[in-house]
Amino acid sequence: MRPRLPTYEELAPYIKAIDKNGFYTNFGPLNEELISRLSIYFNVSTRNLHTVSNATQGINGAVQILNNFEQDRENAFWDLPSWTFAATPAALLQANAKGQFCDVDTEWRVTPSFNTDKIIDVLPFGDAIRNNLLPTSYKYKIIDGAASFDALKNIGDNLDSNTILIISMHATKLLAGGEGAIVITKNNDWSDKFHSWSNFGFTNSRNSVNRGTNAKISEYTAAVTLASLDQWESTKAKIMENSNLAIEITKDLKLTTNPSLQAGFATPYWILECESINQKKKFISGLKSENVQFRDWWESGCHNMEGFATIRRNNLDITELLASKTIGLPFHYYMEEKDFSLIHSLLRSLI
Repeated sequence: MRPRLPTYEELAPYIKAIDKNGFYTNFGPLNEELISRLSIYFNVSTRNLHTVSNATQGINGAVQILNNFEQDRENAFWDLPSWTFAATPAALLQANAKGQFCDVDTEWRVTPSFNTDKIIDVLPFGDAIRNNLLPTSYKYKIIDGAASFDALKNIGDNLDSNTILIISMHATKLLAGGEGAIVITKNNDWSDKFHSWSNFGFTNSRNSVNRGTNAKISEYTAAVTLASLDQWESTKAKIMENSNLAIEITKDLKLTTNPSLQAGFATPYWILECESINQKKKFISGLKSENVQFRDWWESGCHNMEGFATIRRNNLDITELLASKTIGLPFHYYMEEKDFSLIHSLLRSLI
């Protein structure tokens, strides 16, 4: 992965604006401009959209706020997939909440346990909100859409009032701010509480009336993100060109890839699903021999990580299978056709 962040020339007007405004953090004018522009993109009100220091903090804050609505907090727990990045369960534990690792289906989406009313639904590798709706028994839903900036455009039309949505602005994501995240909920009460939580629990005063922390972004983060937003259409066009090449290669290899890529969404990932564990091992050996980098993006599943040993788990057969057969291939804005041809030829020779 090679991030695509704004150049000096693209960023300079916003840095000059910071110098002129004299605001550097604490919900400054560039942050307000970013919120305004993003609210149009996602089709939600500015009251319902927040910026936050990073997506892990966004999930952490969402869990804390929603757990406060639970009367029996001691026995309350969250469904979440093990097939996700470590930030998802890490945020849950940071919020002092309990979780249960659930398996995923063939579309890589978490399967409900049906024995709790709270879920963290991960949109894998830049995918959209699922077509098969989650059971209505979930009163509290957090959607971890870290890489789904493209797939979630105009999401306000389809977002219900019992959901909090988080999108990352990390340097490796589509809307790159270096770091940071976007938090959206159409529940005004939850939205106001999240805003307070991100600013020490303040509500129209410097008195901490709620439990909170400092999760604000600086004006510099807002500047980088605004400059990235200016370039979004051209950035997306190049990503989609590369997506078409990756899809063609995947089809020629008679293999499959991450559903988000197949669905035509811009994504920072090309995850190849091999036919077998042995084929994956063969590909890894060949890639290493030609010094082509690769990655197990989500390792062998979060349930196998020592840091999450306290999170209980259900049957995870599909998660184990996906972890054993998938491999992340090079994929980013700066790749050219010759780069894809090299990968294609190499993998083709190994089948």
